[in-house]
Amino acid sequence: MYTFKFADDTKLFRQVRDTVEMQEDLNRLVEWADKWQMQFNVSKCKVMHVGKKNPRHSYNMSSNGLKSVEVEKDLGLVFPPQVNLLLTSWSIKIHI
Repeated sequence: MYTFKFADDTKLFRQVRDTVEMQEDLNRLVEWADKWQMQFNVSKCKVMHVGKKNPRHSYNMSSNGLKSVEVEKDLGLVFPPQVNLLLTSWSIKIHI
């Protein structure tokens, strides 16, 4: 798992082979945030599934389902579904 933080923006990138492990990673992230008294704005958190064989599993944070998106704009760049030509993993974009 790769985590990137910039100002109030957190990005999590991970190739998912086991959806249970991915959910456990999200749970640990929420626990870490609680420990450090940070709150994620879960309503702004998104999942972007990448890859033709991706099962498009649903994930949640703090018992709230995360919205799945096909296209994401970040720092002025648009990431369309064709991004799978460049990446073999999927990402979750998390806003604090």
